[in-house]
Amino acid sequence: MVKSCIKYAAIILLVLAFISLPAAASVSYAASTPQIITRGDTFSLTGTIPGHGTVAIWIIGRSYIDSHIVIPDEKGKFIYKLLARETQQLPVGQYAFVVQDPGANGLLDIEYQKNANGNITLLYKGKTFADIGTLDNIRTTVVPAISSLSSAEVPHADDIFTANYFLVEDPMVFFDQVTSPSENRLLGQVSGNPIVFTGTTNLGTQDTLSASIHEAVKDAVVIAKRIPVIAGTELNHWSYTLDSPGLPAGEYLLTIGPADPPATSIRSAVFSVTKNALVNPTQAGTPAVPRSPQWFDPTIPLFVVVGMLIVLGLIVFATWRK
Repeated sequence: MVKSCIKYAAIILLVLAFISLPAAASVSYAASTPQIITRGDTFSLTGTIPGHGTVAIWIIGRSYIDSHIVIPDEKGKFIYKLLARETQQLPVGQYAFVVQDPGANGLLDIEYQKNANGNITLLYKGKTFADIGTLDNIRTTVVPAISSLSSAEVPHADDIFTANYFLVEDPMVFFDQVTSPSENRLLGQVSGNPIVFTGTTNLGTQDTLSASIHEAVKDAVVIAKRIPVIAGTELNHWSYTLDSPGLPAGEYLLTIGPADPPATSIRSAVFSVTKNALVNPTQAGTPAVPRSPQWFDPTIPLFVVVGMLIVLGLIVFATWRK
């Protein structure tokens, strides 16, 4: 009986222990593409925190550290946004967005401090417990700084840190049908046919790409239009289509990039348009199929055969009458 009571008491204590443990905030992110924040795109972080306590959002990246206080609504939901003008200022590199849940006591006990010399320390209730060093220490990777933050064993501190890693990149556009990377040349096209080019981009689906085709010799714009960014798994996609009859034979330049791009984000590639698929050297992998001369009429052999049958019939009829 005593053993049973002890057993049940242990189970109750274990359950109570789990109940008393603070539950971390549930968090989701909306970036340009999965795990990529493109400079100039808006980035948002949303979540729900049990207990409705105040949340701190830490941003630790390439020579960068900052934190912001976010107050959830009455249902415990919170949202934090980095606007386009703010992401534009982030240096390119690896970043961690860390959500600090205050835990059971509802207080944010851990914070950071940067002194006059630029040295960064982590504090628990105003007392230093870890030294990150200067911003140069987090120039190449943010993992050591996050390790100092999340694995610090501070007595009586119940703050919970949840980190998610992203890469901050400049806007980029890539072509799929590149046949000669050294010449930056795209797959050749045939005059009279539709023209289709595709590619990928790290820009978000809220962005619009500006695409234009120029004559390579004169650099005169033939056609310009805007195309949407389509959601993808690792990178997003774009597709440029010009319906038939396409373009006259010649050399062309396709230029594509965001509507208001920095100079580094515009991409261009050349392509040829030929009158005949047989003389198009860039249609690799498609064997040439012999074509009939333009004067050739496929119905001619049928008339020849019918005529021969008629003549043969007349000869047989004449022979039978004799």
